[in-house]
Amino acid sequence: MTRKDYRNESLVLHDFRYGELACADFREAVLFACDFRGAHLEGANFSEARLVYCDFRGASLRGADMRVRSLRTCNWLHANLDHVIWLDEGNPIGEQNCRFNAHSPFLRCAINPMGPCENCNFFEMAS
Repeated sequence: MTRKDYRNESLVLHDFRYGELACADFREAVLFACDFRGAHLEGANFSEARLVYCDFRGASLRGADMRVRSLRTCNWLHANLDHVIWLDEGNPIGEQNCRFNAHSPFLRCAINPMGPCENCNFFEMAS
């Protein structure tokens, strides 16, 4: 069974790949170069955490609380970001009419996170 309480911890190069981490608690943790590829993080709490060089490719973060203290150079390719709670939902970046938009002030989308949105081959109108 995977441990789910990581509050206030410093985790460096930790391997969470394909882990069952639904509702895991990462509040105020420092996560450096952690691997979350393919992990199930539905409803996980990252509030006030610091994320640096973390890999979330293919992870499911549906409904996760991502009101982090800092976020630097993370990989979100093909991550499920539906209903993620971001720090300031009032100022999202990227094309708001796109189905893949993350509605985040930090991240445009999981498919093309660095942009630009103009002429993106993956653009699909949101329903």
